[in-house]
Amino acid sequence: DSAKMATSKGVIQGYTGVAVVDAKHQIIVNAQAFGEGQENGLLKPAVEGTREHFVAIGHGKDVLKEVVLAGDSG
Repeated sequence: DSAKMATSKGVIQGYTGVAVVDAKHQIIVNAQAFGEGQENGLLKPAVEGTREHFVAIGHGKDVLKEVVLAGDSG
């Protein structure tokens, strides 16, 4: 489901897109669309989704165990 989102042009119905990117190689390793107007609760689902993707492709260990995560909102 989409959400009402405040923009500079008023309120629109839409989605929030979140991408997880490998900083060294600048490759998107996970991307999701959420039907939420605010981004502040989306870090955890993005991190969990990244772990799930790496498990699905056969990467056995937790790829995020020894990395530094940085996030922003907006």
